[in-house]
Amino acid sequence: MALNVLSLFLGLSIIFLTTSSLAQKIENDSLSVSVGTGANISSNNFLPFYLVHNQWGMVNEKSNIFTTIKLNYEYLVKSDWLLKVGLRSRNSILATYYFQTTYKSIDFILGAEPKIIGGLDTDLKINHFGLSSNALPLPMIKFRLNKFVPVAKTRNYIWIKGELSHGYFESNRYMSNARLHHKNLYLKFKLEKLIGFNLTTGFLHFAQYKGSKPFGLQKANKPNSFWDVFMIREQNYEFDSQTIEENGNGNHLGMTEIIIDRHFNEHHLSLNYQVPFENKEDIKLINIKDFLVSLNWKLPQKNEFVKELQIEYSQIKFQDGAGLQQPTKNYPTVYNNSKFGGRNDYYNHWLYRSGFTYHNKVLGNPLISTYQWTQNFIPSYQTYGFPVINNRINSIHAAVSGQLSKKIAYSLFLTSTLNFGTYTGLFEGLDNWEGTIDDPFFDYPFKGGKWQHYSYLSVEIKDINNFPILITTKLAFDFGDLYTNSGLELCLSYIVKTP
Repeated sequence: MALNVLSLFLGLSIIFLTTSSLAQKIENDSLSVSVGTGANISSNNFLPFYLVHNQWGMVNEKSNIFTTIKLNYEYLVKSDWLLKVGLRSRNSILATYYFQTTYKSIDFILGAEPKIIGGLDTDLKINHFGLSSNALPLPMIKFRLNKFVPVAKTRNYIWIKGELSHGYFESNRYMSNARLHHKNLYLKFKLEKLIGFNLTTGFLHFAQYKGSKPFGLQKANKPNSFWDVFMIREQNYEFDSQTIEENGNGNHLGMTEIIIDRHFNEHHLSLNYQVPFENKEDIKLINIKDFLVSLNWKLPQKNEFVKELQIEYSQIKFQDGAGLQQPTKNYPTVYNNSKFGGRNDYYNHWLYRSGFTYHNKVLGNPLISTYQWTQNFIPSYQTYGFPVINNRINSIHAAVSGQLSKKIAYSLFLTSTLNFGTYTGLFEGLDNWEGTIDDPFFDYPFKGGKWQHYSYLSVEIKDINNFPILITTKLAFDFGDLYTNSGLELCLSYIVKTP
């Protein structure tokens, strides 16, 4: 199905480019093409964290030489109607391909669009429980309000925006060709003139559903299955019950968030609070045990050296506690002082075993680690059939960006994490009370929590001697209890733009 989306995108794009090139008002279109080449190296046999993560899934973990191509074409049909095509690749990876039509504040998108969903509008964030820039963009069909619009009869105090989309996972996963349902809704209360700040609250929901299990077993399709997914109806699991498994209503996850922002003259401060959820019962605005809080400060444009600051603190270690997800025949209702209903196991799922990943990269918070990534620095260990092996994490993050001159821009990231792995690994299975419970010498890679620190510096130099050239230098250094590694990436890009 993803291939069909690509084919439809190519067909629409060819028609669009052909008709727009024949249009009389050529001044209404614009084209931007960037072609680059570069290389990266590291002190270890894999690249550091920030040279791989949050790169839209395009960067291989090993050092290599690469070429990049990026194309964006826009055609303004009318003052309120815009057509757009985007392409982006790195070596053999076609990461971005999408066709977009925008009428006033409404977007329709077909294809793999690189779009971060949720959180503050900044390139400096790392913790994120929505859709991040960590993995390749999913092929999707999207309808959205691209900006806040006023709600009628509220005197412009209440504004709204949202999105409804349908995505397609790859075939090479445990539940092949699964679908992704996504919706989000945000309400903004513009009260700055009344009480001194604006208040925004949002809800994001993702669900994997449908698909084929291993050995070609097709998951049951009920007539109302999409509506069940839309309404976040779910089934508990029983590994020994084929009926329950066949009629499970998908892997539900997402987040709620609250944003408070205020302008101080030309300064803009934003406070963001996010709460992740992995089931319907955990959807709440406030959670004092698993949450993210971040502060963003945008400085006046005249201040070149420091333009933006971001600070974050996140903790997702608790996940409703160590209690089993639901009662089993082997354990009573309460065991080891832990009640049932815990072990949320963020980004893993009992049926959709490939988890919230796409082509082996996490779609959400990049600090949550996959087994594939940890194989670079931890010897082989038991995963119990799940791809995400480190999702109980406390972290702190600070970032700054600015300009050293009109042609030189920089960004600096410093991130510290305390990693506890998963309850599944700690207790030797999702439904077990073993491991560290009955063996004080149990060898678990994340036992007791492991500190790991990531740092990153990016410097961009543009328009050298007035040539349309961009030189990008990226430096990264990781150190801690898990590994030490440093790396460098250099890229030279030639950019052509037409009005």
